[in-house]
Amino acid sequence: MYSATQSDCSKKSAIVGRRPWVRLAAQFVLATQVAPTRAPRKEPRMPKQLGILRFPFAVSLLILSTGASATLPSAPVTTCGQVIPKRTTGYLTADLDCTAFVGDEYAVEVGEGSTLDLGGFTLSGGYVSVACLSPCPGGQGECWSRCAIKNGTVQGAEQSGITGDKITLDAVTVRDHGDRGINGGRRVRVSGSTITGNGLAGVLATRIIVDGSTITGNGRTGIATTPRGRVRVENSTIIDNDTSPDCSSTSLACFDIGSGRRPQVRHSTCKRSFVSGGAVFSGCSGWCVCSEDGP
Repeated sequence: MYSATQSDCSKKSAIVGRRPWVRLAAQFVLATQVAPTRAPRKEPRMPKQLGILRFPFAVSLLILSTGASATLPSAPVTTCGQVIPKRTTGYLTADLDCTAFVGDEYAVEVGEGSTLDLGGFTLSGGYVSVACLSPCPGGQGECWSRCAIKNGTVQGAEQSGITGDKITLDAVTVRDHGDRGINGGRRVRVSGSTITGNGLAGVLATRIIVDGSTITGNGRTGIATTPRGRVRVENSTIIDNDTSPDCSSTSLACFDIGSGRRPQVRHSTCKRSFVSGGAVFSGCSGWCVCSEDGP
């Protein structure tokens, strides 16, 4: 399994290396991505795995309680490229359109342990719309960190909508991003949200927890983990995540739920699951948890 790292996570080196990263997206026939421990200022390279599809990735979502975030200091977010300091609640005061923003990779950068409250507004554009970052150990560059995003819409980034190590999403629509809706590290928790229309995948992470949400109409997969990752889905709909023309090929796997271990799916609807790593489970084409997982 590929693990993407960069010796220099700085803004300058990431911007210089932008186009080679972008070209990798076209090679998705092989891979998605493993989220690095150190977050580059550019989307990390997609690795390989998944037999036909090859799928290690990395995603994550954080468990920041709403109550805890309410006690944090607050700051309005009014300009593209703004940085929300660590342990702060940043909030939009109006729709923020960063589709033409060229001053940074990220439309909004969210510090360690911070929350972005969209306030019912829409954040659009950026190479990545929301990046959850903190200084790397030793002060060399920036690494993915934990954060929470709630109450609004994040749409139309060139690459991914939201990136970070541990991400908590509550009442957010994540839509129409060029590659991934949520590109996490260790954990992603999605509650009361809609993730749709993203070019490659809805959510990628090592552990994914989805409750009361709809994930549909994404290019190749709804949610997927690394080969040792876990998925729990409750009270949700995850279907029709095969809108990419690549899915018409018999040599590629497109699916709603991909997991390294048998997913826990309760009171939910899905059509196709996939065993991350390509193994066969009990004679099924997937994990025998979705409606079309027959032999």
